[in-house]
Amino acid sequence: MLKRLAVAGVFNGLKLDLKFWKASMLITFLRHAKAEDRSLTLSDADRALTDKGEKQVVRVAEFCRNKGLLPEAVFSSPLVRAQQTARLL
Repeated sequence: MLKRLAVAGVFNGLKLDLKFWKASMLITFLRHAKAEDRSLTLSDADRALTDKGEKQVVRVAEFCRNKGLLPEAVFSSPLVRAQQTARLL
């Protein structure tokens, strides 16, 4: 699920008068796609995306490209499924 939060008018903790300076930053949070089921033999951190999950991420990446939503930076947790999602984006 995509969630968007637009942040404007704050720089280094100072509120700025938007009449003189209009700036915004789009922050998008993306949760990893379908991952392997939990198991007793695999730690939660090591659960990978399923084939379906990889296809889901590719579709989201295509949507983002088509809409011009190209990130300047991607931050991800160290979990395997999160790293896979970040690479596919």
